[in-house]
Amino acid sequence: MGTVVPQQGTERASAPLHDRPLCLCDACRGRGGTRLPWTGFAVLALWRRIFERCEHAIDLIMLDKITAIAISRIDEEGGTYESPDGEGGSWREPLAWALASASRFSFVQPIATFGIAVLPLLQESDWNEGPKFLARTIAFVRQ
Repeated sequence: MGTVVPQQGTERASAPLHDRPLCLCDACRGRGGTRLPWTGFAVLALWRRIFERCEHAIDLIMLDKITAIAISRIDEEGGTYESPDGEGGSWREPLAWALASASRFSFVQPIATFGIAVLPLLQESDWNEGPKFLARTIAFVRQ
C-alpha cells in the first residue's frame, strides 16, 4: 500500500467548510490553515478537520493532546519536528491548545487519560492561562 502525499502548494477556494467536500489536501492543514509538514500527521489533520467541522470540542482536545505526545516522542528519539512556519516545532503549542480548550469546559479527564505519557509534558508546560486548572489536571494524572 502506498503513502498518500498531499500536493505541495495546493490551495482551495475559500468557501465555508460545510459547502465543500473534504479532501486530503485541505486536511493536511493545521490550525489557522498552516500546512502540517509530515504526511505522518495527515491522519491527525484529517480527523482535525472532521472534528472542527462537527464542532467536537472533546475530540479536538484529545487530538491536540495526541499531537503533543507524538511531537515529544519524536524529540525524545532524536528526530526533529518542523512546524509549518519552518521553525523548530514544539509539543508545547498543541498541548496549550488542548489545555485551553479543556479549561473552558473544566474537562480534566480528557487531558489526563494517557496518564504517564502526558504527565511529563504537563509538568514541563509553560501554559499559564489557568494555573489552578493545570495543577488540578496534574494532580488527577498522579492519582
